[in-house]
Amino acid sequence: PCGGARLRAVAFLCALGVGACRSDHVLPELTVTKLDASGGVAKSADLGRAELRVPAGALGASVEISIAVVRDATVKNLRTPVYDLGPDGLAFQKPVELRVHVDGTPQAGRRLALARTDTTRPEVVAGSRFVAADTIVTGELTHFSAYGVVEVYDACGDKACGDSCTLCDPTDG
Repeated sequence: PCGGARLRAVAFLCALGVGACRSDHVLPELTVTKLDASGGVAKSADLGRAELRVPAGALGASVEISIAVVRDATVKNLRTPVYDLGPDGLAFQKPVELRVHVDGTPQAGRRLALARTDTTRPEVVAGSRFVAADTIVTGELTHFSAYGVVEVYDACGDKACGDSCTLCDPTDG
């Protein structure tokens, strides 16, 4: 009895475009974590698929760290949402680690890498690496920007240590 009235009320509000019923309104996925000089961890709103690990001494003062999940980014070979870290331009006194969980593994001859995504082309974070056992890509950051995981050509992926290899621009493929 009561459920029918409630359903009609929700349908009426949806018809008016009130509340979360509108299909053109997307709720933001944002977390804000207050960290200080003692360090800590900030996680994204998508069940913590992105995790920022800040070591002690990386921050000089207390800062509100934000992680916004951007799902509609148009970045070539992007394998995850983009994680926009804030406050914009925040620099660290020591590198911090960004860990992003991924689904699956890279295609043959390719690798997964953490990349800065708020530039014209993705810029791979030097030293980022895919940890297959944990299905994460990890990399050290010295400042905030927007980051995601991209799949890039890996010219040396099937070579043994000491074999010769030709490196190419990782953003070309």
